[in-house]
Amino acid sequence: MDGIICFLLSMVIMLSSHGQHTKAAVRISLKAKPLSLGNGINSTTFETSKNRIRLRNDQIYYYSDIGIGTPNQNFIVIFDTGSADLWVPGTNWPRDEGLPTYDSGNSLTHINNDNPEPAEISYDLYKIAGLLNTDDVTVGDMIVKRQTFIAADGEIKDGGGFLGLQAFDGIFGLAFQSNSVRNIVPVWYNMVAQDLVQDKVFSIWLKYYNPHDKDGGAIIFGGFDMAHFTGEHTYTPITNKHYWEFKMEEVLIGGRRTGHCIEGCSVMPDSGTFDSIIKEINEAIGADGDGKVDCEMVPSMPEVSFTIGERYIRFWGDGTEECSSNFVANAGDNDDYHEDNLWILGVVFMRRVHTIFDFQNERIGFADAVQSG
Repeated sequence: MDGIICFLLSMVIMLSSHGQHTKAAVRISLKAKPLSLGNGINSTTFETSKNRIRLRNDQIYYYSDIGIGTPNQNFIVIFDTGSADLWVPGTNWPRDEGLPTYDSGNSLTHINNDNPEPAEISYDLYKIAGLLNTDDVTVGDMIVKRQTFIAADGEIKDGGGFLGLQAFDGIFGLAFQSNSVRNIVPVWYNMVAQDLVQDKVFSIWLKYYNPHDKDGGAIIFGGFDMAHFTGEHTYTPITNKHYWEFKMEEVLIGGRRTGHCIEGCSVMPDSGTFDSIIKEINEAIGADGDGKVDCEMVPSMPEVSFTIGERYIRFWGDGTEECSSNFVANAGDNDDYHEDNLWILGVVFMRRVHTIFDFQNERIGFADAVQSG
């Protein structure tokens, strides 16, 4: 059995990071920041060196700065492997929510369109609508030319606003083009097409949150850093080029077979989702109806193992207070691409593994993540 990977069951959270340049790759670094729900969260300057963007997190999501237009109009975005589109607030976004907005009139590189197409994106917790725009997008030291994105007019509220309380402004999708709501060419595709990266891969390394360590992870477009992982990556083929989807072969609890996924379950790693979604596990680990777990029982919880390729990826509990299960039922799995339930391995999973998204060879690789450096 290859590689042991731990899983924190306590509802603790995120981090951010710091980076450096590697040849033929652009690193997007993450920087930790305490949770704040005030409007001041958007006052941070666009911190960047030639190949580095400082990122923050609000202990729920990982995010960073990008620039759109000339000169740059700066936005905090989540890098999301579970969606494909880029969107940021447009000038029609409600001003009382305090978010920065994209103004095409203030950009020298905006491509004029007298009849911009409408677009709407639904996520599990919210929905946005707006108009398509085309402009240059700056990511690290790369300038992606003529990128189409959504300038959102606002959140379509259902029982109250969601985005106005978050520490990010928009979403930067990293999934396949078929996932795009308007078949927009994603930013990653244009990075490849415009020869901004040498290798057609990107890698994600996420560290655990540490209030004394402002650096906590990185996204590298065009390569990976060997300091971010140990051992070899186990690769498994992509089975559906919509999400970064692959087959998980079996689930074990306490070393015993559960009967789940014997014939393979559809699984995707999702850097925009906090929860790992496996409903049946909660009963075995003693979580109550709200997902709460007795912290004193965490050390004696049974081990949970996923089989990916020829690798067993094992999880066991940790935590000292406010312990909660991060295995949550995926009530939002209602897309048109799956008759079965799509299992989502969110950032709780991704913190424990270093992940290589191999676009050229249509595969995804996992190795044990290093939690320092």
